[in-house]
Amino acid sequence: MDEARAGTWTARRSAAAFRWLSRLRGAELPGEVTALILIAFVAMVGCLLATRFPLSEQQPQALLLALGAGSGLVAVALFAAAPRLPRAGLHAAIGTIVVGAGVLAAHAHAAAGLMTVARVFQWLAVYCALFLRPREARLHAVVLTLACAIAFAIAGIPHTVMEAITVCFTIWFATLLLSALSEGLRAQADTDPLTGLLNRNGFTKLANREHALAGRTGAPLALAVIDLDGFKHVNDEHGHAAGDRVLAEVARAWSGALRPGDAIARFGGDEFLVMLPATAAADAAQPLARLRAAHPAEWSAGVVEWHPGETLEACLARADRRLYEAKAARRARGAGLSLARA
Repeated sequence: MDEARAGTWTARRSAAAFRWLSRLRGAELPGEVTALILIAFVAMVGCLLATRFPLSEQQPQALLLALGAGSGLVAVALFAAAPRLPRAGLHAAIGTIVVGAGVLAAHAHAAAGLMTVARVFQWLAVYCALFLRPREARLHAVVLTLACAIAFAIAGIPHTVMEAITVCFTIWFATLLLSALSEGLRAQADTDPLTGLLNRNGFTKLANREHALAGRTGAPLALAVIDLDGFKHVNDEHGHAAGDRVLAEVARAWSGALRPGDAIARFGGDEFLVMLPATAAADAAQPLARLRAAHPAEWSAGVVEWHPGETLEACLARADRRLYEAKAARRARGAGLSLARA
């Protein structure tokens, strides 16, 4: 199997594992939680296999069994808490795995065992770079570096200084390089290239996080579906380039009119979504009025409150129904969008 085919095979199997866990849980699991569950599960299996195939006679069997059981408990706890796991819980799970790996490395009696455990630090650095925010990844890199250095020092195995330096260097190289690449890819995947707003993918991830937070705090969360009126006429009369300019101008004006914490996305075509945290549907008129004042384009909106336990799709379906009612009422009044006004 060549390198490209091997990479494709690995990616497909990883995606299949992610989907399998979500189906088993009965809910969509965040990617960062799913990946950490798999890491904890692999750590558990590794510890158990090490007790069966020891690398040295002095290998701490009881410690391996304890850490294997602990890794299994971390995997189970993450699985049970997802998809409502708070960010602090994710960091605590990472810290637990780091501490376990550090304790095991410190009790290593052979260079081979020490380096085997050190791989855990490197893989955790890769995980943090790929799934966490850059600042979070750098903070975890500091913890991983300290844990690695302390473990090597306590183990005291001769002639492992260069190995320790190599592991620490790899931690920072993976963190800084992969974090930058991952952040760039996330920005591209989550951003609409025409308007610079969030796209469907980016909005969905942000909205689900806000919905989970609202569920924990009891705060209301309003969603508004906005559709420009008469936008097809602009494209037909003046061309798609003119329509694109209208969309970009509207997006720029609305972004400046939103409150801190509000979010806006282009969901496709001339349809936009606005998320208003800590706002009930009845209180959404004021922030939406600021959008009307920010740009003269005519538009209709369907506003609903996102209920706890409701999926985003179900909430948007209700908002769409409200939108259609508003557009019908606006058409009855003869209102529409003109390029001159936009």
